[in-house]
Amino acid sequence: MKKKITCLLMLFCIYYGSTKAQFFNYVSTSASSEDAFYVDLAQKGTKVTTNYTGGVLNAATATSQNSTVQNIGFTFSFAGVSYTQFTLNTNGFIKLGNDTVTRTESTDVLFSTDPSATNVIYAFNGNLQPTSSSEYRVYTDGAAGSRTCTIQFKAVADSGCPDCSPSSSPQYDNVEFQIILFETSNNIDFIYGGFTANLNPAGFVPYNCGLKSNSKANSVNATKSSQTQYTNVAFVDGAYTGNRFNTRNNLLPSLGFTIHWVPILIKNNNVKLLNEYIIGKVPKQYDHEMKVNVRNIGATSLTNFPITVTVSGANSQVYNQTIASLASGAKATITIPAISWQNAGKNTIAVSIPNDDDNSDNLDTVYQTVTPLTIGYCTDSIFGGRVGNTTNSIDLGTRFHIPGASNKITSVTAYIDTPGRLYRIYVYGVNADTPKVKLSNMATNLTSVAGKNVYTFATPLTVPSDFVVVVTQLSVNTSVRLGYQYEDPIRDKTFYFRIPQGSSVGASSSWSDFAPGNPFKLMVDVTMLNAFLPVKLVSFTAHKDGRNNVLNWQTASEINNLGFEIQRSADGTDFTKIDFVNAKGDNKTIANYMFYDVHPLTGNNYYRLRQLDKDGNESLSEIVQIKNAIVEKSEIASVYPNPTSDNVSVVLTSIQKEKYTIKVTDIYGRTLKQDSYQAQQGSNKININSSSFAAGTYFVKILSESNETIATTKFVKQ
Repeated sequence: MKKKITCLLMLFCIYYGSTKAQFFNYVSTSASSEDAFYVDLAQKGTKVTTNYTGGVLNAATATSQNSTVQNIGFTFSFAGVSYTQFTLNTNGFIKLGNDTVTRTESTDVLFSTDPSATNVIYAFNGNLQPTSSSEYRVYTDGAAGSRTCTIQFKAVADSGCPDCSPSSSPQYDNVEFQIILFETSNNIDFIYGGFTANLNPAGFVPYNCGLKSNSKANSVNATKSSQTQYTNVAFVDGAYTGNRFNTRNNLLPSLGFTIHWVPILIKNNNVKLLNEYIIGKVPKQYDHEMKVNVRNIGATSLTNFPITVTVSGANSQVYNQTIASLASGAKATITIPAISWQNAGKNTIAVSIPNDDDNSDNLDTVYQTVTPLTIGYCTDSIFGGRVGNTTNSIDLGTRFHIPGASNKITSVTAYIDTPGRLYRIYVYGVNADTPKVKLSNMATNLTSVAGKNVYTFATPLTVPSDFVVVVTQLSVNTSVRLGYQYEDPIRDKTFYFRIPQGSSVGASSSWSDFAPGNPFKLMVDVTMLNAFLPVKLVSFTAHKDGRNNVLNWQTASEINNLGFEIQRSADGTDFTKIDFVNAKGDNKTIANYMFYDVHPLTGNNYYRLRQLDKDGNESLSEIVQIKNAIVEKSEIASVYPNPTSDNVSVVLTSIQKEKYTIKVTDIYGRTLKQDSYQAQQGSNKININSSSFAAGTYFVKILSESNETIATTKFVKQ
């Protein structure tokens, strides 16, 4: 889990409106877990009566039963309301107060539509199955002011998950756990006792684990995948959007595994920075976005709430954003789009919000490396954890976005912390936010080294703007141990996994997002063939307008752009500069340009743009052509390079197939070179060797067979 950095904030005045609102005071950031001790109540306290009476099980009457009203033994405060009683439901939860939840709604109290499914505390909520040995007990102990109330569920089984895909048979012969309420502090503990697996195949079974006030939005929940250790459980505010509290019978909680729920002190004005979504390694001029997540954990609803993002180090920039409305208890995300950096090096990104009643969570600092050619989500090479599978082979995917329809990547780097692990690298295209079409195939297995594992493509691989790099673990029982860094909650539609066909978890076509409970920001980088250029050229076209040729081009983004050199050619191969158009300035919007060539060549005209940036980098556009211009007379279309230090080329446009004399003279009229040349109709390139000429100005004359001068041009020898 990322640690927040607490610093002194610069003082500045910001004003924003506010109103009072109610707030659920249990939040994900105040929840935690540990391995502790489980003490069976044995005969302590009171045995709780439910409608289950033992004997032969009858699914119609034996499951989903509510208890009679039970006493807590002290006053317990939950979401700002005081309670002294509760009812127990055999499906793994209690409801505070003296009423019950509808029996048919009790297997899923978090998402229940039952209006009475509120103020519920659920340690292991699902379709639990009482057995003839099942027992439910409540015991209040301790001195006034520090008493505890323990509610114990003992010797219950489960019903599996027949509605899952694939369906799962029952997993446990015995499940035991306790819900403990603490007087005064209003803390809540879930302590898990002995879980006994049955002999059925291991299968995925989801449960709910958490606290719910008056709605699923006002809830806090523990989450994990079925193959994640209980000690790696994560916590989310609000209802599940990915993994629930997922279990399977080959991965059991340790005896005494405990989840702590600690209410926070609700202050009047208190907004908390939750996390930032950045890309840890970005190339220069790579357009990307950053997101900042906050939550209002104060009692006051806010309007026009400001967030400041300050970038320093290799690049400098300040972004100011405003959240129009932030209700008490609400989360919000601001997005800074189309960030692009000019300088390679390390960026320090400081995110700050105004001073409030608790300044310890108002500033966070993250880091980003600007690279020549590499993209990766993780900021460095430090492992936060390792992921793989010890019971099946697995695919682990990381999604990348590169502007443009066709790009090339040269290599993939996978950070694997253990040597000797067998794996492969694949690249997939994306369809509907899911890896779909395989773009690369690998015939041989790779064996990992500890640390950076670089796979270089024999030929740079062409990829679309969105693609997924997949690290495939080949072993069915040895984890590949691909590195990851924590990101909680994990960003959507970015990191994927897939258990191949034949496993008990999912079909080969079924990709899943890593979600809360799997905070795995995978340590995978890609290296591009070319760096990003500061100008995104959207289109470049040419057309005739009377005797003129008109060029139009459009850019979608310009950073550090000096301008465009207009180049023309008679044959589409040899181009010369005819003009230069200055850039319209740095911008992130559409910019349109137009250029009139008022002296086009007779015959075909080919044009291209040579884009120059202020740092000296350059790029060439595609070539456009205006065909079939009418040739009215033979003429010299161009001479290049001019000036020249060696040879020079003359482009002659001839109205017909004809023999000419090419004569080169100096400024005194002396003939230095003379040759005959058989021209074809249209464009002809004539090469003249001027390496022996002294520096100066020279003239080229084209003479017909009747010794008539057809055309004249000049060039300068340096």
